[in-house]
Amino acid sequence: MGSLSVSEIVTIMVIVLIIFGPQRLPELARRLGNLVAKAREATASFARQMESEYGEAAEPIRELRSQIEGARRDITDVVTGIADIDATGTPGARPAEPEQRPAEEAEGGEPPAAGQAP
Repeated sequence: MGSLSVSEIVTIMVIVLIIFGPQRLPELARRLGNLVAKAREATASFARQMESEYGEAAEPIRELRSQIEGARRDITDVVTGIADIDATGTPGARPAEPEQRPAEEAEGGEPPAAGQAP
């Protein structure tokens, strides 16, 4: 029903009943129903007319969009495949973790002996 809650709809119905009375309520509902039906038909007619007018002009755009989507998928597949290949050319292999060494050894020095301050 849109953004109206049940309590709001009931409140509106009570106000309409008070304003128009029970005798005119069926006629009012019938008119409102006809108005809604005409509005829906007008909207549908407008949409059909727009589609018939611009449908042919929009076809090249639809084709171009599908070509772009296909190219995007191809590029994504290639990039994913490249990311899975390591330096040896083995698909699906992961690079080895670098060896972790203490900073003193990496600088060429020896680690401090036990009991000595660094």
